[in-house]
Amino acid sequence: MVCLVNLVSRQPLQYPAWLLEFSRNQRKMLVGRWLLTNPDVLIMDEPTRGIDVGAKAKIYMLITKLAGEGRAIIIISSELPEILGMADRILVIREGEMIGIIERKDAASD
Repeated sequence: MVCLVNLVSRQPLQYPAWLLEFSRNQRKMLVGRWLLTNPDVLIMDEPTRGIDVGAKAKIYMLITKLAGEGRAIIIISSELPEILGMADRILVIREGEMIGIIERKDAASD
């Protein structure tokens, strides 16, 4: 699993207007339908932004399960604890350029 971190842009995500029209349950259904396509690679942009702790735990379990099945998961996140908890490898991007790759064992919260 790889997480991407953008150190510059801390702006809220701009979701497509059509997606915001869906309720939370409808969004879950969309994700479920996408997973039914059996993708080898999943790119998740801020997958836990704005949700409660219980829902975050469910998403983390799903990500772990999918990675355990051999799927590549790319998580784009600005939440350092999430990155440190989920990533095997962290790519650090600043101003659109990759400035470093950090393995989980070498990562620290500072």
